Amino acid sequence: MYRLLFLGTAASLAAVTSPALPAASPNPPTACELLSAAEVARFLSAPSVRIDSVNSGNNELTHVDFCSWYVKEGQSEGLMVKLRRRASRDEAPVAMIAARLDDGFSGQRLPEAIPGVGEEAQYLGYPDGKGGTIIVRQGTSV
Repeated sequence: MYRLLFLGTAASLAAVTSPALPAASPNPPTACELLSAAEVARFLSAPSVRIDSVNSGNNELTHVDFCSWYVKEGQSEGLMVKLRRRASRDEAPVAMIAARLDDGFSGQRLPEAIPGVGEEAQYLGYPDGKGGTIIVRQGTSV
């Protein structure tokens, strides 16, 4: 499992996250195509990053496309992008709930809203204070 190492607040997160997920198209980008290596490295304050091809791909059962980036192979510092696409905007809130449950938004701790990122974005820090999870919804994608 990769952990997003971010020390700051939800408000400061808005300043460093990519804007919105791309709109639906015939050939939408994969989770690994949403961010460049340079963007991920800059976000993690690392000299370079690589895609972990073993822990990246599309899960046919859950319909979640994911991409794992690491700073050093075999270590937990990195970033994972999970992309859930739905057929209609009506299904997007359900995908948002699934993302929250999948990534530890248990209700015991409340996520912080991230203003200005997508149509809806939330950040939940890990209990140990070393990283957290960001969930963004834009159109039919979460």
